[in-house]
Amino acid sequence: MEKLPLISVIDDDGDVRISLGELLESFGYRVALYPDADSFLREMRPERCSCVVSDVQMPGTSGLQLASRLAEADRRPPIILISAHMTEMLESQCRNSGAAYVLAKPLDPLQLETILKDILGKA
Repeated sequence: MEKLPLISVIDDDGDVRISLGELLESFGYRVALYPDADSFLREMRPERCSCVVSDVQMPGTSGLQLASRLAEADRRPPIILISAHMTEMLESQCRNSGAAYVLAKPLDPLQLETILKDILGKA
């Protein structure tokens, strides 16, 4: 039996983290939830997850810093950066950090599902 892709969700807002995790599970993915990027980096070997969905603005290591760190790794998962305070400048910074996609909150569930299918080759 083929293992379902594992999506790591990183967001300091507990409600967003949980609801996003539930949405991803409804799409058929396994989900690991983290309250911040530092927890993710301590607990998860990035090459074990299929994709990372991370908030940009968080205490400690930001989503931008996380994307940059992952971009330097040999076996890195693609990262989708999300923000409730998206500006053109922030979107540009996110793209330059190595993010595969940049999305504004609130997320459009259909758009997110399409992006994940594209990233994970499940179209």
